[in-house]
Amino acid sequence: HTNARPCLAVNRAGRVSIRRVSQPNKDDWEVVAGNVMVVRQGQTVAHDNKVRHPRTVVGLNRDATRMIVLVVDGRKPGVALGMNYAELAAEMLRFGCYDALNLDGGGSSVLAVRDPEKDEFKILNAPTDGHERAVANVLGISVDAPRAE
Repeated sequence: HTNARPCLAVNRAGRVSIRRVSQPNKDDWEVVAGNVMVVRQGQTVAHDNKVRHPRTVVGLNRDATRMIVLVVDGRKPGVALGMNYAELAAEMLRFGCYDALNLDGGGSSVLAVRDPEKDEFKILNAPTDGHERAVANVLGISVDAPRAE
Protein backbone atom coordinates (compact mmCIF):
# COMPACT_ATOMS: atom_id res chain seq x y z
CA HIS A 1 0.00 0.00 0.00
CA THR A 2 1.28 3.50 -0.69
CA ASN A 3 0.01 4.86 2.65
CA ALA A 4 1.09 3.17 5.86
CA ARG A 5 -1.90 1.84 7.80
CA PRO A 6 -2.12 0.96 11.48
CA CYS A 7 -1.92 -2.83 11.73
CA LEU A 8 -1.76 -5.71 14.15
CA ALA A 9 1.28 -7.75 13.13
CA VAL A 10 2.59 -11.12 14.28
CA ASN A 11 6.15 -12.07 13.40
CA ARG A 12 7.45 -15.59 12.81
CA ALA A 13 8.59 -15.85 16.43
CA GLY A 14 5.02 -15.18 17.58
CA ARG A 15 5.71 -11.65 18.83
CA VAL A 16 2.73 -9.31 18.38
CA SER A 17 2.95 -5.58 17.64
CA ILE A 18 0.70 -2.70 16.64
CA ARG A 19 2.43 -0.46 14.11
CA ARG A 20 2.00 1.39 10.85
CA VAL A 21 2.62 -0.83 7.82
CA SER A 22 2.80 -0.04 4.14
CA GLN A 23 4.77 -3.18 3.26
CA PRO A 24 5.10 -6.18 5.60
CA ASN A 25 8.56 -6.92 7.00
CA LYS A 26 10.30 -10.12 5.86
CA ASP A 27 9.79 -11.47 9.39
CA ASP A 28 6.02 -10.76 9.47
CA TRP A 29 3.90 -13.90 9.55
CA GLU A 30 0.43 -12.29 9.72
CA VAL A 31 -0.67 -8.67 9.33
CA VAL A 32 -4.24 -7.40 9.86
CA ALA A 33 -4.97 -3.80 8.90
CA GLY A 34 -7.20 -1.55 10.95
CA ASN A 35 -8.51 1.92 10.35
CA VAL A 36 -7.46 4.16 13.27
CA MET A 37 -5.42 4.08 16.45
CA VAL A 38 -7.47 4.84 19.57
CA VAL A 39 -4.55 4.60 22.06
CA ARG A 40 -0.92 5.35 21.24
CA GLN A 41 1.87 5.04 23.81
CA GLY A 42 -0.60 5.04 26.71
CA GLN A 43 -2.48 8.14 25.55
CA THR A 44 -5.90 8.61 23.95
CA VAL A 45 -5.70 9.51 20.26
CA ALA A 46 -8.11 12.38 19.56
CA HIS A 47 -10.68 11.95 16.78
CA ASP A 48 -13.29 14.32 15.39
CA ASN A 49 -15.69 11.42 14.77
CA LYS A 50 -17.93 11.12 17.88
CA VAL A 51 -20.49 8.69 16.40
CA ARG A 52 -21.19 5.44 18.25
CA HIS A 53 -21.05 2.23 16.22
CA PRO A 54 -20.44 -1.47 16.79
CA ARG A 55 -16.65 -1.86 16.97
CA THR A 56 -13.86 -4.41 17.11
CA VAL A 57 -10.68 -3.13 18.73
CA VAL A 58 -7.43 -4.82 19.71
CA GLY A 59 -4.81 -3.55 22.14
CA LEU A 60 -1.49 -4.52 23.69
CA ASN A 61 0.00 -3.72 27.06
CA ARG A 62 3.30 -1.82 27.18
CA ASP A 63 5.59 -4.85 26.77
CA ALA A 64 3.21 -6.61 24.33
CA THR A 65 2.79 -9.64 26.59
CA ARG A 66 -0.98 -9.24 26.89
CA MET A 67 -3.50 -8.68 24.10
CA ILE A 68 -7.03 -7.39 24.66
CA VAL A 69 -9.75 -7.92 22.06
CA LEU A 70 -12.95 -5.96 22.59
CA VAL A 71 -16.09 -6.46 20.51
CA VAL A 72 -18.82 -3.85 21.06
CA ASP A 73 -22.39 -4.31 19.90
CA GLY A 74 -24.45 -1.36 18.70
CA ARG A 75 -27.17 0.07 16.47
CA LYS A 76 -29.76 -1.77 18.57
CA PRO A 77 -31.86 0.80 20.45
CA GLY A 78 -32.68 -0.39 23.93
CA VAL A 79 -29.99 -3.09 23.71
CA ALA A 80 -26.64 -1.62 22.64
CA LEU A 81 -25.61 1.80 21.32
CA GLY A 82 -22.04 1.06 20.30
CA MET A 83 -19.04 3.20 21.26
CA ASN A 84 -17.19 6.15 19.77
CA TYR A 85 -13.42 6.32 19.52
CA ALA A 86 -13.00 8.28 22.78
CA GLU A 87 -15.09 5.70 24.66
CA LEU A 88 -13.09 2.86 23.11
CA ALA A 89 -9.84 4.54 24.14
CA ALA A 90 -11.03 4.97 27.73
CA GLU A 91 -12.03 1.31 27.93
CA MET A 92 -8.77 0.05 26.41
CA LEU A 93 -6.75 2.23 28.81
CA ARG A 94 -8.81 0.79 31.68
CA PHE A 95 -7.74 -2.68 30.50
CA GLY A 96 -4.08 -1.59 30.59
CA CYS A 97 -3.46 -1.08 26.87
CA TYR A 98 -0.45 0.95 25.79
CA ASP A 99 -1.47 0.82 22.12
CA ALA A 100 -4.93 0.03 20.72
CA LEU A 101 -6.24 -0.17 17.17
CA ASN A 102 -9.81 -0.11 15.87
CA LEU A 103 -10.02 -2.95 13.37
CA ASP A 104 -13.55 -2.64 12.00
CA GLY A 105 -17.13 -2.09 13.01
CA GLY A 106 -20.75 -2.47 12.05
CA GLY A 107 -22.04 -5.88 11.06
CA SER A 108 -18.55 -7.34 10.74
CA SER A 109 -17.99 -7.01 14.50
CA VAL A 110 -18.60 -10.60 15.54
CA LEU A 111 -17.06 -12.59 18.39
CA ALA A 112 -17.17 -16.37 17.90
CA VAL A 113 -15.59 -19.16 19.92
CA ARG A 114 -15.08 -22.73 18.78
CA ASP A 115 -16.39 -25.45 21.05
CA PRO A 116 -13.58 -28.06 20.81
CA GLU A 117 -15.86 -30.94 21.86
CA LYS A 118 -18.46 -30.27 19.15
CA ASP A 119 -16.06 -28.57 16.71
CA GLU A 120 -18.68 -25.86 16.21
CA PHE A 121 -18.51 -22.09 16.48
CA LYS A 122 -20.77 -20.17 18.82
CA ILE A 123 -21.36 -16.44 18.37
CA LEU A 124 -21.02 -14.71 21.74
CA ASN A 125 -22.23 -11.23 20.84
CA ALA A 126 -25.33 -9.84 19.10
CA PRO A 127 -24.15 -8.81 15.60
CA THR A 128 -25.86 -5.80 14.05
CA ASP A 129 -27.09 -7.84 11.09
CA GLY A 130 -28.50 -10.52 13.43
CA HIS A 131 -26.06 -13.11 12.03
CA GLU A 132 -22.51 -13.50 10.77
CA ARG A 133 -21.55 -11.33 7.80
CA ALA A 134 -19.24 -12.57 5.06
CA VAL A 135 -16.01 -10.59 5.46
CA ALA A 136 -12.61 -10.63 3.76
CA ASN A 137 -10.49 -10.51 6.94
CA VAL A 138 -10.80 -12.40 10.19
CA LEU A 139 -8.68 -12.18 13.32
CA GLY A 140 -8.31 -15.75 14.57
CA ILE A 141 -6.70 -16.54 17.89
CA SER A 142 -5.63 -20.03 18.84
CA VAL A 143 -4.96 -20.91 22.45
CA ASP A 144 -3.23 -24.15 23.36
CA ALA A 145 -4.75 -26.13 26.22
CA PRO A 146 -2.62 -26.20 29.36
CA ARG A 147 -0.29 -29.18 29.48
CA ALA A 148 -0.87 -31.78 32.17
CA GLU A 149 2.22 -32.26 34.29
